[in-house]
Amino acid sequence: NSLLYCYYYFTMGLMSNFLYAIIISFPMQMISFINWSRNTKGKITKLKKMSAGQYVFSTVAVLISWGAIFFGISLFGNSSYSFLDTLTTVLGITVTVLTMLRFSEYVILQCVSCTITIIMYITIIIGGDLASITYLVYAVYCLICVIMAAVRMFKTHPEIIANRKKKK
Repeated sequence: NSLLYCYYYFTMGLMSNFLYAIIISFPMQMISFINWSRNTKGKITKLKKMSAGQYVFSTVAVLISWGAIFFGISLFGNSSYSFLDTLTTVLGITVTVLTMLRFSEYVILQCVSCTITIIMYITIIIGGDLASITYLVYAVYCLICVIMAAVRMFKTHPEIIANRKKKK
């Protein structure tokens, strides 16, 4: 699906999302598929939890990446959606990396990313592009799917919740 989105992102002028889909998302989806297939117990993929250091590193990396991409994209001209476009791109990259590495935190960050994507499409539609309604509907559908995946993950990996409760 990454390749199909390339066309849409390009025609909408969402250049950050376009570059993400073609350069990062597609290859990383293939790597993730292979990594997840090789790390299973029965039919369930073995997931990992991030350490405190990995949380800090990820947060700093997201902030630096967002700033760099936002600045870089602004050199080519600003669209009305550059802030949200860049933010969804950086969060999408982060989710893809966390997924590829089998970190359970990917699903929570993906919920955040889907929510911001919904806000971006609402903003685009309010700006007058009614053709984006289809993508808004799809973004809402994606959020529902991610929430359902989170529920399944917590059911199949109860240790993730148990370990988080112990840390508090």
